[in-house]
Amino acid sequence: MPERSKQANQKRSQVRARVEHVYADMKRDGKKFMVRCISQARAELRIGLMNMVYNARRWSFLSHVG
Repeated sequence: MPERSKQANQKRSQVRARVEHVYADMKRDGKKFMVRCISQARAELRIGLMNMVYNARRWSFLSHVG
């Protein structure tokens, strides 16, 4: 495989890993990941709140470690 292709694959893999870790963390919380709402606005709000909780936990962890 050419070096340029290897570098492109590595970059995509890094982005993919960061995104998948977020979803894995949400899924680990259990049924909270399952969004069952009547309206699109409620679903968007719930997903946004789950993202905020994840970011707060991540920030707390990183501030204590570093």
